[in-house]
Amino acid sequence: MHPLPTRLAALLACAALLQGCAASSATFYAEPGSISNAQLCRTLRNTDPVAEPAFAADLRRAVEARGLNDASCQGLVSKQNGTIAAATVLGVALVGIASRSNNVGVGVGVGVGIGSGPDRVADAEWDWDEFSTPSQGRMWGCRGVQTGQLVDPSYCAGKVQTDWRWPQK
Repeated sequence: MHPLPTRLAALLACAALLQGCAASSATFYAEPGSISNAQLCRTLRNTDPVAEPAFAADLRRAVEARGLNDASCQGLVSKQNGTIAAATVLGVALVGIASRSNNVGVGVGVGVGIGSGPDRVADAEWDWDEFSTPSQGRMWGCRGVQTGQLVDPSYCAGKVQTDWRWPQK
């Protein structure tokens, strides 16, 4: 089989996975029971209350009706992000394997959260950091500015990957 269709299929599968996380307003109103708690939370998080006030209010009521709150929603979205990251890494690995014959390189940065419990210093700001590892070479991770600890990459979502804050690492 030619590598191009394999790469294209893997990339499309990754895109479909990422696209399927939030629910559309049409799905929400037509089949609210078909939306998982994580999808509901992600949809609420991604909905602009200024641009779509009625939809945002309906989402908030649905979240509360399911017994969810901001903290539980953040946990569900973070867990889903981890699943998406793992699936994306797998998809990129498949693309990399399929593209070996064409000498195409593929790189992925994955962040790992470190620390938990009451002694963990809370970060209020996050930035991308490019660093070296013995086994993976150069890779990107999301770090808390206050602690310098690696955290879930979702905290850096939407930020440009620059390494101006920790260039020495």
